[in-house]
Order: sequence, then C-alpha cells, then structure tokens
Amino acid sequence: MSLVAILEQVQTLSVQERKDLVKFLVDSFEVSPPQPLLQLADMAGFAASLATGDDAQTYVDGLRDAWERPA
Repeated sequence: MSLVAILEQVQTLSVQERKDLVKFLVDSFEVSPPQPLLQLADMAGFAASLATGDDAQTYVDGLRDAWERPA
C-alpha cells in the first residue's frame, strides 16, 4: 500500500480516530533514554594498575578473559 493510499484512508477517519492514530505513531517512536555520561569522579580507581606501569594490553586481555569465563 502506498503512502498516498494510506493518507487517503486517514482522511476518512473521525477526529478521535486521527488523534488515536497520532498517539500510536508518536508512542511507536519512543526510545529508551540515553545512558548518562560518566563523571570524572565516577572513574576513580578505573584501570589503576595502568598507573603503576603495567602493560595496557595485558590489562585488556585480563578483562576479556574475565568476561569470557562463565559465571
């Protein structure tokens, strides 16, 4: 069905039916709210081992290993 055909059918709806259609369409676009950005204070201690001179790749490999292990 083409958009033109749909719009022609919408014209035949009552005012209340059009309002219901608009509400349905608006509600169908709702998305989950974006994740809040981290504040600098939230990152305190994050990757602290890197500050001691540990190898970054070794650190990342360790994180990946921990994620892949079954709980």
